[in-house]
Amino acid sequence: MKDVQEIITVSWEKVLNIDNINIDDDFFTIGGNSYKALLSVLYINDKINNPNINISILDFYNNTTIRNLTNFILGNGQSTITLLNEYKKVENKDLFLFPSIIGSPIVLNDVIPYLNNYNCYGVNFEFMTQSIHDLSDKFFEEIININDANNKTINLLGYSYGAIFCYEIIKKLNAKGYLVNFVVIDTIPNGAEYYGWDEEYIKDYFSKTLEDKNIIYELSMYGIQSQLTDKDSFEYLKDRALYKLNQLYLYKPETKIECNVLLIEAEENLNLRYKIAMNKTIYEVWKSYVDGEITHRHISGNHYTIVQKNNGEQLATIINNWLK
Repeated sequence: MKDVQEIITVSWEKVLNIDNINIDDDFFTIGGNSYKALLSVLYINDKINNPNINISILDFYNNTTIRNLTNFILGNGQSTITLLNEYKKVENKDLFLFPSIIGSPIVLNDVIPYLNNYNCYGVNFEFMTQSIHDLSDKFFEEIININDANNKTINLLGYSYGAIFCYEIIKKLNAKGYLVNFVVIDTIPNGAEYYGWDEEYIKDYFSKTLEDKNIIYELSMYGIQSQLTDKDSFEYLKDRALYKLNQLYLYKPETKIECNVLLIEAEENLNLRYKIAMNKTIYEVWKSYVDGEITHRHISGNHYTIVQKNNGEQLATIINNWLK
C-alpha cells in the first residue's frame, strides 16, 4: 500500500507543484484540473507498471483523494463500465455509451446531462491492450451482469470508434435473444476498408498526424488542454492511439446484425463521398450491415463538434425521442 500511495503522492506533487499533500485532500480543490489529472494518470500507470492495473481518467474522477485512489488501485480496480448518473434513475432504462478513440466517456459530457430519462453507463477503453473482438467479449459480459435479467431490450450508443464495439456486442446479444436499439454517431463499422487505409498508411500518415498533435485537438475538445508540454505523456498518448488504429485495421466486420438503428451524422460528412474508397455514403454502408430499420438524422458540425456544447441538447433530444 505504501508503494502505491507514494507513487500517487509523487505524481500529485509533480503535476500540482506543491508539497505535503494530505491523503484526504481533494485533487480538484488544491489546484487540479482535467489536464493535470490526465498527466497524473499517465504517471501512475507508468510507475506501477502492471498490465493488470490501468486506471482510467474516469477512475481518477471517481477517486479524487490519495487515500481513495490508493484503495481503488489495491483492489485491482478496472471499472470499464460505470454508472455516470448520481444514482440509478429508472428501472430497465439503461443506455450504454461507447466513446470515440480517446476511450473515455468524458467525450460525451455535453450530451449526457440531457439524456435524463436513462441510466447512462459509460464504457472506458482508454488503456486498450486487447483486440476489438476480445474487449467486446468483456464488455458484453459486463453489460449482461448490469442488465436486469427480466429486461430483454438493450440500448447501446456508439460514437465513432466506440460503435465498432457495439456492432460486435450486438451479434452476441442477437444470439441470446435480446432486442437492441443502437444509436450510431458519425461512424461506420468498417473504417479501414471504408476509407481505403492499409497498414502502412496507418503507420505513416497517423504517426505524422499525431506528431502534429492533431490527436490532442480531440482531447482539447473535451476539456483537456490542447498543449501537452510533457513529452513522455504525449508519446504515450500517441502510442495508445496508434495501437487502437492498428486494431481497427485488423478488424473486419462479419455478418449482419439485427437491431433498430438511429444513425446521426455530422452535416460536414455530406461532401465526403468523393473521398471514400467504397464510394458509398455512411447510410449506405450501414444498410449493408444491419437487418432492421435505420432512422437517419443530421446535425450541423463536424465529427468532433457534433457532440459538443452547441449540439449536446439537440443530439440528446433526437436520441430521447427515438428511444421512446
